[in-house]
Amino acid sequence: MFKTAPELVEFDFGCWEGRAWEDIPRTDIDAWTAQFANYRPGGGDNLAAMLARVSNALSAAQQECADGSDVLWITHAGVARCVQWLLQAAPEQIRRADQWPRSAPGYGEWVCFALPQATA
Repeated sequence: MFKTAPELVEFDFGCWEGRAWEDIPRTDIDAWTAQFANYRPGGGDNLAAMLARVSNALSAAQQECADGSDVLWITHAGVARCVQWLLQAAPEQIRRADQWPRSAPGYGEWVCFALPQATA
């Protein structure tokens, strides 16, 4: 049986979506990196909101694992980075872009995360 997590369906980069980095004004990218957790790149989602959605879904996944279910997410590298961050650090500590995980699975690649036990 497959279930979907609609809150993970996408991360919205607003008008940046699908554009090459070199086509986005450098001042906009600098503003994003200066306020990394709260800036809305291209007018889309900010990282803090995405981390909150992924954190909620991750908690649900942990509970499903505790109940004996297998969990598989098919998503993009941004969600993989969020999971990596949430499993390794406190989300409120993200302040600068250079703190964000640089490595992420490439197109068509996959990654497996061991989930800690769900807490009651």
